[in-house]
Formats: sequence, structure tokens, C-alpha cells
Amino acid sequence: MPKTKTANTKIDEKVRPDWVNETPDETSYALQMNDQNFQPEQEIHLTRGEYVRLKRWLAALRGYDLETPLDQWRADSLKNKPQSNQEYEKIAITQEEIQMVIDLEEVANFLVKNLRRRLKEGARVDPGKWELDDDGSEITETHLLGSTRDGLSIRQPLASGAGS
Repeated sequence: MPKTKTANTKIDEKVRPDWVNETPDETSYALQMNDQNFQPEQEIHLTRGEYVRLKRWLAALRGYDLETPLDQWRADSLKNKPQSNQEYEKIAITQEEIQMVIDLEEVANFLVKNLRRRLKEGARVDPGKWELDDDGSEITETHLLGSTRDGLSIRQPLASGAGS
């Protein structure tokens, strides 16, 4: 897996920081960019769900091992359980995580539709590593009901089985 570096940040992919799987309970979340004097230049206020999704997607992009996302209550409650239960709970798959995958699929669909629309409007594509080909088909609005990728299918259960 390639190592990711930014101007002022060196990432050691062998060391997984706490932020990858734990999110303290707070009332305010933001994505912030600072100038060279560390003064806020841009700030985007986020919901807790947006914040958790963005940091989990960043952790995945950086190649960190993802475990169950823990809020403060869940992290604290694990401390009082036997080690075997802690390990089992850390690998549990939450509905929140499944929704993150569906949301990421929706984002990818939106971005692709946006590129296709701009191509149809005559956009220039910068030369480089990637090329774009549009098959010319109609751009339609779609909403995912599930996803299949790399042998894993995510789907909503049939209505007849709900509530049983």
C-alpha cells in the first residue's frame, strides 16, 4: 500500500491513531484549514455523522485497520468487560458502518454524474494519468438500495421479514 504524505504530515501506517476508531462525544464538529500562521482560513461545520464518516474514509484512504467505531460511552463500557469480550466488540460491524459504505457509493455516483454532465457541456479534461470516456447514455437519477463489491453484498432485508 502506498504511503500518503502531505506537506507537514508524515504518516506512519503501522501506528493506528486513536481517532481512527474512537470519537469522543462533543457538541461541535468542524473541518478546518489554517493559513501558515495557523489562523483559520476556512471552516466547515459538520454534524457528528458527517465528522465520523469523513475521518473513517480518511483512515481507510490512509490504509489504517478499521474496527468498530466507538463513541465515548461504548469505549468506556468496553473497559469493564473481559479481554475476550473487548476483542469481540471491537470487530462488530455496526449499521452505521454499513450506511457509510452506501453513502460512499452514493458520493461516487454523484461525482461520476457530475463529470459526465460537465463533459456533455464541453468541459476540457486536463492531460495526465487519467482519461475519461463517456458512453453517451442518458444521465439518470439513481438511489442505491444496496451494493455489491469484492464479494460482499449489502442490501435491505425484504419487507416481509421486517419486524419478525
